Amino acid sequence: MTLQQIQALTDDEIRVRVAELIGWTKRREVEADYWVWDSPHGTLMGQSMLPNYPADLNACHEIAMSLDRDSLQYSAYCSAVNQIIAITNSAKNARPIQAIDATARARCEAFLAVMQAGNGEGGEG
Repeated sequence: MTLQQIQALTDDEIRVRVAELIGWTKRREVEADYWVWDSPHGTLMGQSMLPNYPADLNACHEIAMSLDRDSLQYSAYCSAVNQIIAITNSAKNARPIQAIDATARARCEAFLAVMQAGNGEGGEG
C-alpha cells in the first residue's frame, strides 16, 4: 500500500489498521452477536473501546511506544512523519514545522507506511 493509498483511507479504516498492528484483537461475542476488541494490555473486563488513533495524540503515544526505539523501524517512523509533514506543508505553502507538530492522523499514516514497508507491501508513494 502506497502512502497515497494510506492517506486515502478513512479515519475509521486507519483506526482499525493501527489497532491491529499494535496488537488489538477482534473477536465475536457469540451470545450477544457483536464484535468486541481486546486490548493488547488487557483490561478488567477483557474488552475495551478501540482508541481513536487518527484524532487523539495521546492514543498516538501508544504507536510510538509499540516500536523499538533502538531499531531502524523507529527511525523509519520518525522519517516518515517528517516526510508526511513536508508533503502536507508544501501543498499548503505552509511554514516548515517539526515532527513534534505532526497531527495524530499524520503519525498514524507514518506508522502504517513503515509497518507496510516492513511487511513487504511497500510504503513509498
